[in-house]
This record gives sequence, structure tokens and C-alpha cells, in this order.
Amino acid sequence: MAILRIPNISERMRAVELFISSYRGATGSTAATMHNMQDIEREMAMSMTATESETIVVTAADAQTLIQSSKEYGEKYTFQVVLPLVKKHTSNIEFIVAFLTGLFRASEADKLRLEIVQNLFQDILGDVISDLQIQYREVGHEQLLNEYAKRRRFDYNGHVSQAAEDQSPRAMTAEKLASLFHSCEKLGLSREIDQLADKIISHAPNANTVTFEGVLLPLIKQLPPPVERASKIANPHSYTRLFRTVLSSYINTYVQPAPKKPTGLERQPRGCSLYCDDCVKLDAFLNNQQRAQVHFSLNGKRRDHIEERLRQSYCSTETIKRRTPYTLVVKKTGMEWENAMKEWKQRCEVAWKTVEEIGIEKLRGLLGEGWEDVVGLGGIMQDGREESGERCPFGNLAQGKGTSGAVETGANKVAGHVGPEIIDLDCELGGGDPALKGVLTNNTMLLF
Repeated sequence: MAILRIPNISERMRAVELFISSYRGATGSTAATMHNMQDIEREMAMSMTATESETIVVTAADAQTLIQSSKEYGEKYTFQVVLPLVKKHTSNIEFIVAFLTGLFRASEADKLRLEIVQNLFQDILGDVISDLQIQYREVGHEQLLNEYAKRRRFDYNGHVSQAAEDQSPRAMTAEKLASLFHSCEKLGLSREIDQLADKIISHAPNANTVTFEGVLLPLIKQLPPPVERASKIANPHSYTRLFRTVLSSYINTYVQPAPKKPTGLERQPRGCSLYCDDCVKLDAFLNNQQRAQVHFSLNGKRRDHIEERLRQSYCSTETIKRRTPYTLVVKKTGMEWENAMKEWKQRCEVAWKTVEEIGIEKLRGLLGEGWEDVVGLGGIMQDGREESGERCPFGNLAQGKGTSGAVETGANKVAGHVGPEIIDLDCELGGGDPALKGVLTNNTMLLF
């Protein structure tokens, strides 16, 4: 049949309509002719979704065509033709959401029986939810930016903050998810609401900041609060669990605990692993509360490795070339904790603005009076107040001045240094005798 070679559902339907119209015009409108035409039309419609070599293509526009054909050809056609076709394309989110939305509207307009729409929703959503991935994907710079992505966001990785912008959401947007929740709610499908909530809840703890700002936070802004519509919500508990998990995961992932206030000159570790001797000794120096400077006598590749680990850190490096191997001087500089605290406060401000946009009263109604503690915001803020209550006495180092003076490579000393004596690792760390290791004590570097 030639119609099967047409890959698009809507085009096939138009071809059927043209054929029927032409046939009626040629044969007249007698009762017998009309009866035959109804049979022909029904048979053609039944075969409309058949495929040749799986070449059939569905789009969001086809969703309305299928719903219209369900109205015209009845429930048998709907379950034998339309439903199997739709279930083959559950990965096409645009098509699926358009079809389910159209079904819901047809039910509201009394074009399809409520029971039929409920059954179709349950069958189709079961397949959609099982494979649903909640992820915000970057696709291209030409796409419009999400309103959350326009903000400056600090992608905190423990070492450095970066300004980042998200680009474009994947097909399953917050708006589409919200429409599914709303349709299920009005259709009284409490089990499907539960399943949708469970799927999102399972993804939230592992979601990144991009996904929170692109999908999850805009979603819960659009969901109805059970406290305002308690008599109409199919399953209020699902919304409570959803809000609690999404917000607590967001606070944990994006805001993170306040940076711990140092007691001396310690810095964040930068080593690549415990199996790299040079990095182990570097981290020992960085973790030392009293030492401001260290010397490494290293060959080129190992010296480059240490410098690479210290990039974008609050340490300066200088290579002294008066002997071989060259000496790499590492100095602690700047205000690492103060700047980390500043960035943390900025993340707190962004998170609080997000909470306000969701609605304080909504959260209070969903999660109770102590909602801040329920989502973990209260504890983090309290820790932040405790950490920032007293400024760490770094002296010149805290003001970003670091150390000053010239390095004397021959005498293994540094003039004008800050803090106690400088640790000098003259030996090639990790080289020579494999039993030679360095350990920091309170005032001395012991080699053994």
C-alpha cells in the first residue's frame, strides 16, 4: 500500500482524507456508498500507523492527529492502533508530552471518556517514568539562557570558583514535568504522581548545579502547594517528599558547608594522590600550620608537576637556577579562607533568593515551621556564623602580602621570611635512597 511509504503520521492522515474525499466525489453519496466508504476509511485508518522497515517518524504535531483520530474511530482504534504506536516512541519527550497534554484537554472538553484517558495516562507514563532521565544538557550557545542560568554561579570545587552559564535544557524541561504533575493531579492519578516524584527524588542527590538550576528548582516553583489545595491534591505527601529532597540536595551540592576556619597557615591540599611522593610532601607543607615557605630540589618534569598542582592556588612559586637540579621555592600567600568564605556567602545569597522565589509560605506549609532545618539550610548557616565569627590572625600573610626578600640558594635560607624557620628540602624528593622520606614536625623537617 503506497500510504505506508509516507513516513509521517499527519501526512498519512491527510492522504487518507484526500483519498476518501476524492472517492466520494466520484461515486456520489448513496447509503451503500457511504457505508462502504466508512469501512474503507476505518481500514485505512487502522493501517495508518503500520510501518515499513521502521521508517515511521512522529513529531509533536502528530500527537494532535492521533488524538483526533481516537475521537473519530472510537476506543477500539485508540487501544489497538494509537496506544501501541505511542508506546513505541516514549523516548520522544516532545511527542509524548504533547500527546498526554492533548489527551488531558480532550478529557476536560468531554471529547474522550475520563476512564479512557486515565487508562492511557497510566499505561504510557509507566513506560516514560521508568526511562526518564532528569538532566540539564548543554546543547549550543545559540539557545536562550534559562533565567536561573543568567545568574553568576560559583561552581565550587574546593579550590577555585568560576562564573558559569548554562545553555539550553534537554527535551524534558521543568515546564513539561510540571504539566505531567498537573494533569495527573486533575485526573486523580495518585500512583503516577508518586512514581514521578520518586523518579525525581532518586536523581536529586546526584544532580549537579546545572540540573538544579535548569530543571529541578524551576519545577518545584511550578508545583502546587498541598496546604492551599489540600482537598484537590491527589497525593500531598509526594510533594512534601519531593520538596524536601530537592531542596536539601541543592543546599548540600551548591551551598556546601562553610569553609573551615584555619588555626594557622594551613592551606587546602593539592596533591594528585597518596602514591606521588612529591605531592605527599607538598600536602604535608600545605597542611602545616606554621610553615610559610618550602624548597623543592626537583628535575624539570617533577617541578612542572608541582607547579601544575599549585595553579589557581594561594601559593606562589619561583625557580632558582643556581645549581642542578633547580630549586623550586613555594610560598603561601593570600587569604584563602577569607576568599572561600566570601564565595560561600555569595552562594548562600543565591540559594536564599531561590528559596524566596519558591515561596517561604509554601515551604512552611509543606515542610513545617522548621523547614530551614528540614532542608539543611539552618545548620549550614549556623556553621557559617561560627566559622566567620572571629578573623584568623594571619598577619601580613592574611593581607595577601606573602613573604618578601631574596632567596639564598647556597646557604639554604630565605631572608625576610614570615613565620618560623623555612623548611628546606635540599635532597631530590623521592629520589636517591628509596627509604628517604620527609616528615614535618613542629619546627623541623626530619628526613629518614
